[in-house]
Amino acid sequence: MRSNRPARNAGLTSRDLLPTRGALIALHDRGPAGCPRTSFFYLLEDIDIVAKVNPGEFIRQVRAEGSKVVWPTMKETRTTAIMVLIMTTILAIFFFGVDSAFSAIVQWLLGLLG
Repeated sequence: MRSNRPARNAGLTSRDLLPTRGALIALHDRGPAGCPRTSFFYLLEDIDIVAKVNPGEFIRQVRAEGSKVVWPTMKETRTTAIMVLIMTTILAIFFFGVDSAFSAIVQWLLGLLG
């Protein structure tokens, strides 16, 4: 059940967050003695619980949702695949050039030392 409390992150900006152990913790969201909470699970307190269904009902729901998806045509799929190949080739050539330039610079700098 959802509580009547306001959301924990309501009105927070990036300045209100404190990086701690790779996670962002709200400065006002402190545990005992003003220490930041270190558990991830306190963020899950306000999440609604979803009713569990049996596997047969789940499969029916998955099929119903899958039928709502507008699948791309073969032409759209082909066009997108070609665009991905073109962009991948362009980026490969670009990064090869950048890598070659940096390699030449490093070789030149090492040549100055020796």
